[in-house]
Amino acid sequence: MNEELVLDQMKKAGLDLVTILPCDRIKFLIPMVKETFRTIDLTREEVGVGICAGAVIAGKRPAMLIQSSGAGTLPNALCSLPIYYDLPLPILVSWRGHYKEGIDAQKPMGEALPAMFESMGVEVITVEETSDVHLIGEGIEKAFSESKVKAILISPKVFEGEVSGMKEPAAAACRDSRPGMTTCIDFMGNKVCKGIQRMDAIATIAPLVEDAAVIVNIGLPCKEYYYVADGPNVFYMLGSLGLASAIGLGLAMFVDKKVVVIDGDGSVLMTPNILQHIAEYRGDDLTIIAIDNAAHGSTGNQETPTADLMDLELLARAYGIRETGYACSEDDIETVLGRERWPQFLHVFVNAGNAQVGKVGLDEKEILERFTGWLKD
Repeated sequence: MNEELVLDQMKKAGLDLVTILPCDRIKFLIPMVKETFRTIDLTREEVGVGICAGAVIAGKRPAMLIQSSGAGTLPNALCSLPIYYDLPLPILVSWRGHYKEGIDAQKPMGEALPAMFESMGVEVITVEETSDVHLIGEGIEKAFSESKVKAILISPKVFEGEVSGMKEPAAAACRDSRPGMTTCIDFMGNKVCKGIQRMDAIATIAPLVEDAAVIVNIGLPCKEYYYVADGPNVFYMLGSLGLASAIGLGLAMFVDKKVVVIDGDGSVLMTPNILQHIAEYRGDDLTIIAIDNAAHGSTGNQETPTADLMDLELLARAYGIRETGYACSEDDIETVLGRERWPQFLHVFVNAGNAQVGKVGLDEKEILERFTGWLKD
């Protein structure tokens, strides 16, 4: 298995820490890395740069394992920290957008990535074939021997082929089967998981928000929403993980319609500071519905911290949002969205699991033109 070849290169490099953000193309590699190394699941790529810098200063050998789209957020963090201070940092990048890419929104960043790194003086090492895998270990070693940032771009082609015998990443377990997670205390009482899936929540929400402008988070939420309730009032995100609530806020500021964002735990945690801006907005025409399945469902069901550490509704309150609510079942959703005044932030508590549905049947231009046309009506 080629994942094992990549893992061997990482082991030979003697890494002490790997900071990770998930990608579907490396979904088999990630659990293997977690079993082998000390790891940290990131919520944002820039945070990984800081963590790795601290580890280097402490005399350790860290690396990052991320996706190419997220790597596009790194320039300032790289230039002002490891590049400026001559700190080593090997960045292993799952290189989307250039080989058999099925998501068009991945292509611009994937194509621009080598030049982006090179513009900062970062050496780019491309791993296009299985025969190139040895370059991963060599690149990691060069990063530490030269005290430089190295970008190691790993093509999906490396992981093509036979995957029989490889264990599919498991969905996060039902919350009520987790020690300490049967209930989750908030200011208003207890949250008790009632076993609904994200698809159940979307199917319940959709008819209740059909008169609102709806922004749907990237990946499987888009596919599931398209399957159950496609309409011209829906803007499907085909890229830009972490920006759903930001788009919703910007829209709500300037349109005379109710705006509803279907966001997720991974997305909210990637850019939680948006919650502060939503609190400052204070409008009653914007509702963020955070469907929390405690997993990155679109990239292999890697767990998020909401599995056993944190409560998104309490996080929203900590940022200053006072109109909040939660729902743990279809009836709860109908009750909250049946009220005259909806909360600014609604935490929908679900179990992990993805419906087997097809792609959104519209391209980016069709989505935008249809949505803006609806807004003008």
